[in-house]
Amino acid sequence: MKGAEALILELNRIVYSCGIASPITSERGQDARLNYLKSEAGRNELRAQGVSDRAMRSWFTGKARPSKANLDRLDSAYWVRRRANLIRSGWLKRHLDNDGQGRRMEIYRRRPGRRPRKPLPRQHLRALDRGPVRLGRPGRRLGREGREHTR
Repeated sequence: MKGAEALILELNRIVYSCGIASPITSERGQDARLNYLKSEAGRNELRAQGVSDRAMRSWFTGKARPSKANLDRLDSAYWVRRRANLIRSGWLKRHLDNDGQGRRMEIYRRRPGRRPRKPLPRQHLRALDRGPVRLGRPGRRLGREGREHTR
């Protein structure tokens, strides 16, 4: 996998983590996705996924529910529109910027033909998961916000 592909997968993971949480199989999840796709751009995306105008009209008026085959199309159209809207609105850029602090994304290359590394022992994982390290001058105490006390 190339670095660009890994970056796209990580960005998709971020986008998928902030969408509609209800599954597409529930009535609530279907209604939420249909509501999101009511715009002209949403209808165009449904058409691009292969949904007929007649089916869309019956869904939006509440006369029918999507079939199992159309549930996948509805879900795909939702995520394509969601990703495009987050990028267009600037949300993804603001999310990655994190008020000027940035986000850390680690992408490790995989070497073909080599065994993956063994997982770290449990005591090492506990030591790594203790939170952020606060650095200051030696002998100076740090306050709650991580700033040094001044006297």
